[in-house]
Amino acid sequence: MRFPFARRRNLIDRPALAWTRFRALDTNRRRLLLEAAVLFAGVRAALLVVPFRTLRHVHGRVSRGAARTGDDPRSVGWAVQAVALRLSSRPSCLLQALVADFMLRRRGFESTILFGVRRPQRQGLDAHAWVECDGHVVVGALDELGDYHRLASGGHRG
Repeated sequence: MRFPFARRRNLIDRPALAWTRFRALDTNRRRLLLEAAVLFAGVRAALLVVPFRTLRHVHGRVSRGAARTGDDPRSVGWAVQAVALRLSSRPSCLLQALVADFMLRRRGFESTILFGVRRPQRQGLDAHAWVECDGHVVVGALDELGDYHRLASGGHRG
């Protein structure tokens, strides 16, 4: 027999469990998660008020010349995806790509945002954005990524 309050209890316990899991992570992973969370909020707000071209230009200037840190690009991808899964409104692939690209470039990695489209079996087009670093997809990997026709990359210009 299930009790109606059991579901409510799970909702109450969820934040405590999340906090326990967060505390169990090493300091570097906690820092990556916090950085990704702050960047999701900042980039989302910026996209609402600043044209994309301006945002990319500012982003390129801020992240230019950074020294490479010990962080692995896969760790950055993990943090971006972990935060994205836990946000109440599922962030778009573009938002995830911008956050990952910013974090990677801040750490001195050369990363590229790629844009692609495909024609699904239904009408219209599907668009997708993903980030590659050192030849590997960091954020936005899909099983059918090869079906997307690359339009352009979101590389930075000085």
